[in-house]
Amino acid sequence: MEICQENLAKLDPGQWRLCDIITGDETWLYHRSIDSKQSNMAWCSEGTAPPTVIRRSQYDRKNMFVIFFRTTGPELINMIESGKSISGDY
Repeated sequence: MEICQENLAKLDPGQWRLCDIITGDETWLYHRSIDSKQSNMAWCSEGTAPPTVIRRSQYDRKNMFVIFFRTTGPELINMIESGKSISGDY
């Protein structure tokens, strides 16, 4: 909350413009796509087995990506090397 108030204070007197702010996020991207629970739903007749649903394993291959962007679009999209982590030094 404190950081937000500091940022708003900088926007008011005109020190910053909204397009100068860069923010970021990280996400895991898996090597294979698995349908959602909703799309796997199916009607089954009485006495018949439901279709097999494939679930994602915790050991499925995946990569972490970070993206930094501003109001004009992406600034940086980067894949994090295996075994590395994101910290304030990144």
